[in-house]
Amino acid sequence: MYKGTVTAGQAPPLGDEAVQFEISAPSEMGPHVTQYTVVRMGSVIATFTKLSVGDDTVRAFPPALVAQQIALLRQAQS
Repeated sequence: MYKGTVTAGQAPPLGDEAVQFEISAPSEMGPHVTQYTVVRMGSVIATFTKLSVGDDTVRAFPPALVAQQIALLRQAQS
């Protein structure tokens, strides 16, 4: 049986809309945490995913990298 927990995070102030959440579940190797950042820019949706297995220090996907990619999406749609 799969037992996981979904936790909403603070959405980054990027694009037209954005959400951030993570799904965590226990595993034999330690906690299995997948963090998602989803950003809509115009008609394009970009998804950024970070996977951490067995590491108690879960760090967010680098915000500067996400902002850079969203800026490129904005330019491509202009």
